[in-house]
Amino acid sequence: MGLIRSPVFSWKGNEPLEKRRPLKILFMGIGLVHYYNLILNRLHALADIEILNLVPLDSAGHVGEGVYQTQEGVSFRICRLPQSTFALLFHYFRGFSSFIKKEKPDIIVVSDYYLMMFLLDVRVRISIRRLGIKIILKSIPFQVKAYGEVLRDIRTTPLNSQILPPYLLPFLGQGWLTRSLRRISLELRKLSYRLPDAHVNYIEDAYTIYGSYGVPREAIFITYNSPDTDYLFRVREAIAKDPPVLAPCPHRLIHVGRLVAWKRTDLLLRAFSSVKKKFPDGELLIVGEGPEESDLRRLAESLGLVSSVRFLGGVYDPHLLGRYLMESTVYVLAGMGGISINDAMI
Repeated sequence: MGLIRSPVFSWKGNEPLEKRRPLKILFMGIGLVHYYNLILNRLHALADIEILNLVPLDSAGHVGEGVYQTQEGVSFRICRLPQSTFALLFHYFRGFSSFIKKEKPDIIVVSDYYLMMFLLDVRVRISIRRLGIKIILKSIPFQVKAYGEVLRDIRTTPLNSQILPPYLLPFLGQGWLTRSLRRISLELRKLSYRLPDAHVNYIEDAYTIYGSYGVPREAIFITYNSPDTDYLFRVREAIAKDPPVLAPCPHRLIHVGRLVAWKRTDLLLRAFSSVKKKFPDGELLIVGEGPEESDLRRLAESLGLVSSVRFLGGVYDPHLLGRYLMESTVYVLAGMGGISINDAMI
């Protein structure tokens, strides 16, 4: 494992490698997302790695709207603890300190959602230090602003409900107290970003973003988002000779992704209505589910596309999804990216 030999991580002790126990890695804050389960399964199958995934006991966890989660086919160990929030300051798992004392993970991979717990919960900090646990922040920082930009916003941008809950706005106002609280929040965020031993991020902008908070470049690693493509290639080979699931159509487009506003499926529908004027036999498959589905169906109806647009719902069986993709001519992503790009390329 290159991770073990990196400047950030190293084994303690002089025992031979073959006598050491497997490297125990605890993931938390990533949920049980179907495509990432395959990645964790693959890591867990390695002889020198044991994977645990900690998820909330009483909720689906902090994942995006419409993200599909499942325990089907999971080979790693799933652990559950109750989740709480402390005075709007940070989210945490109750009993987490006792949990890591029992499990003794070598590495904890944490999402932004729970990172502040490692800074502000004294019991957790003491346990981490005593056990010598390494912390990795796994994040998708395309919505994280650089330190200087946030500082400028504090000085120039009025407080709004996207920064604090709406019920607090009338009490705080826009005066010096509010600006001071926002500055304290920023400095706490800066400290939390500098706390992990390493960062793994989906985008190269992470060097600039986290660098502005004082994270050294050598502690930042870029790991582009992807499913287990080896597995998907095997699926493609398996379905290559399957009979079609749809009638032939030379002008079939397909969209795969959650039906959320920032995926801009509405833009795709409007564009497709123009395409239909040139290609009357055109067809659009929309694979996905989410809070925008009802509005998108109404939009398709208003554009006269009911007979040309098929809402297929969430398709999480890679064999069926692969067949839809292979029977389409063009894959279209109208908004923010997703791993369906990888599926379409395969």
